[in-house]
Amino acid sequence: MHHRSALLTFILILCLCNFAQSQEFVYGFRVGLNFSTFQGPSQKDADGNELESLDNNTGFHVGANFSYKFYESFGIRTGLLYSQRGGEYLFEGQSYQILLADSGERVAAFGQRKDVLSVTNSYLEIPFVAYGKFFEKLEVFGGAGLNFLIGSRADGERQFNGISAINSQPVDFTVALNHLYFSDDVPTPEFIREFTMPNMITADGEVIFIPESFNGYYDYPEKDGSIYNIVDITVLGGLAYYLNRGLFVSVSAHLGLLDVTNETYDFSKTELNGLEYVPQDDKDNNFFIQASIGFSF
Repeated sequence: MHHRSALLTFILILCLCNFAQSQEFVYGFRVGLNFSTFQGPSQKDADGNELESLDNNTGFHVGANFSYKFYESFGIRTGLLYSQRGGEYLFEGQSYQILLADSGERVAAFGQRKDVLSVTNSYLEIPFVAYGKFFEKLEVFGGAGLNFLIGSRADGERQFNGISAINSQPVDFTVALNHLYFSDDVPTPEFIREFTMPNMITADGEVIFIPESFNGYYDYPEKDGSIYNIVDITVLGGLAYYLNRGLFVSVSAHLGLLDVTNETYDFSKTELNGLEYVPQDDKDNNFFIQASIGFSF
């Protein structure tokens, strides 16, 4: 998926470069790193202790810029970039786990849970900025960005140590988390039994095959869109320094204005109503620092 997305971005960039040349715009390219995280509230336990934490993830960006100068020192700019962002996520504390039994029934267990997850979301990013140039080398710019999600994945691990809800039987396991949010679907008992090299346990009168890894929708009874929303709008501001007439380095800060997570999957990780999740409509935003090196023609 990442290779196809990058190839599509490269083709679009070539087309836009040809268009820019025909219109006599100033154009260029840039490449660099994104240092990103999610911003949002943390779930807490009964004593008020935070159970979730967020940390930085590193991705890359590559793309083309297209500028129009009103004056030598002022203009507007747009572009097209392939841009990776996401974050490191940790949940650790008292929680629950709903498991899919071989009969198709669902079994709840309660205990200590630890999730470690590294999320990488790939976007087509279209910035719209105004810029001013000072002292011939220093550029200040700001504006907004329109972002379309084209790839979404996460990898990590879950540890769970608890007991089943009815007969208090032990439910202990460690599984990998391999999430492909666009292509994954809710697994069936037959798929788990036949294709995932599962471990078998019994709890509350049910045989449960626990797969060696959970995909992106194992925890949910049905799939309703991707876990991460397709569109994000960001505001941005930054600085660029021109080493010569064309070569520059830049750094910019970007804040997402829209909720990055689909509220369909936004549930409490500490409360459970029987076998039903308790909705929790938190707002989570993208935030990232973009460091680039590029060339302007």
